[in-house]
Amino acid sequence: MEAEAAQLATCETKTRLVTRLDAFRGLPGTRLSLKSQVPLQVVGFDPLNLHVLPDGSYLHARYLRLSGPAVELEVLGGQALAHGPGPLTVTDLEVAGLPADLTPTLEAGRWCLKGEVLSVQVSQSCVTRDGAGGWHLHF
Repeated sequence: MEAEAAQLATCETKTRLVTRLDAFRGLPGTRLSLKSQVPLQVVGFDPLNLHVLPDGSYLHARYLRLSGPAVELEVLGGQALAHGPGPLTVTDLEVAGLPADLTPTLEAGRWCLKGEVLSVQVSQSCVTRDGAGGWHLHF
């Protein structure tokens, strides 16, 4: 009986996590994706709003702050899907549900995107636009 209850709880948890991922994928608005050859450090996150997905990725449902030699990035009140070699390092990131009116600026030679949900600073040469109005960051 206990094994059946544990199996049922496991299935329910996996279903909830897949539902969260589907909801993330369906968020309206623009997106920002990031790919880094060097793992970026997670320097801040909300452990109560962190979901470890079945594929080993992490869904940050409220707060995430990354730091590295090429980028400073903070998501506050938004959602980000992170992949990396460990729970505190990120090589791939997707931030979803960004407002369509976000407009990047140049500050001291760095590309900056600042809004209610997202703040990012990176070298301008690392940024390309995607076909849906969002951005790709590569470094």
